[in-house]
Amino acid sequence: MKRINAFLLITFVWASFGTFSQEKWQNYSSDKGNYSIQMPAGAQLETSGEESSLTTEKLQIKENELLYVCSVTLHDSDLGETEELAKVSLESFAETVNGQILSQETWKVKKRKGLMATIRLNDDVLIYYRVLIDGNRQFQVVAVTESKAMQGSKNIDKYFKSFKVRN
Repeated sequence: MKRINAFLLITFVWASFGTFSQEKWQNYSSDKGNYSIQMPAGAQLETSGEESSLTTEKLQIKENELLYVCSVTLHDSDLGETEELAKVSLESFAETVNGQILSQETWKVKKRKGLMATIRLNDDVLIYYRVLIDGNRQFQVVAVTESKAMQGSKNIDKYFKSFKVRN
């Protein structure tokens, strides 16, 4: 699970080097992960680990002061107790980025339950983290903002609400 979170840490470093500004949003759909989400147009798709026991597909884009990252990791087998593993994923993520968990609560995606949390990376960076375990799929849906003025952004809400999981 730490390997999965390490790629998100690299993404945060990437985010500090540039801004891509897009006007339009589009719906992205993953056949591999059986999910869809709306993100700013032009998001980059990366797939890793296809030859190993874990395959991770990550979609990301930075728009203005916001970084959006949506990933799915496909495991070889069903992950079982989803709430406990979601908590482990959240704690591992926060530890990997050296962040402080400010709040956490249940995140509902239709009838599925995961966790949502707000993590402070430092005084200037807030991470809105969502994790959902569904069978052999581990979803991590993240929005990062460097500006406290962006905390209530309608785009963050739109992004998280658009996330849909298919069977």
